[in-house]
Amino acid sequence: MKMPLTVFLLIVSLCPNLFASPVATAPPDTNVTWEYWDAAKTRPKNVQVIDSQGRQHGEQIYWYENGMMSTKVSFKHGELLLCEGWFDNGEKRYQQPFADATGHGLWIWWDRNGNVLARSDFNHGTGVEYYFDDTGKEKKRVVWVGGTRVSPVTPVH
Repeated sequence: MKMPLTVFLLIVSLCPNLFASPVATAPPDTNVTWEYWDAAKTRPKNVQVIDSQGRQHGEQIYWYENGMMSTKVSFKHGELLLCEGWFDNGEKRYQQPFADATGHGLWIWWDRNGNVLARSDFNHGTGVEYYFDDTGKEKKRVVWVGGTRVSPVTPVH
């Protein structure tokens, strides 16, 4: 049965904190850690930290069902700093540093055997992505300026 709008508004007016998030009520300069666990509550699936302003802060981490880390995203008071990923066997899958919400620094993607699939060196979103085939030979390029792709994918022969 649907709740009449007037009843809902009455509940909200009598209990204003009922729908408030924990972040909104956290004391100043306090971080809130959110943890999401597997169904058996034996291992975490995701952990993230939110600062008192409601921004992501610290590391947000995800795990595979086998307990290996799959993704780690680092923030500083809402600013994205670094994304890293791993395969379910623990081998590195990618790394992507950021500054000012754009790619900044060396980005690398690997396959399961440790071969480099793609590499980019960005300076505040400006740079060239290089993609490689299974033998390590460059197969295409993409040019970025200020976080926007400015060239079509260029095959390399």
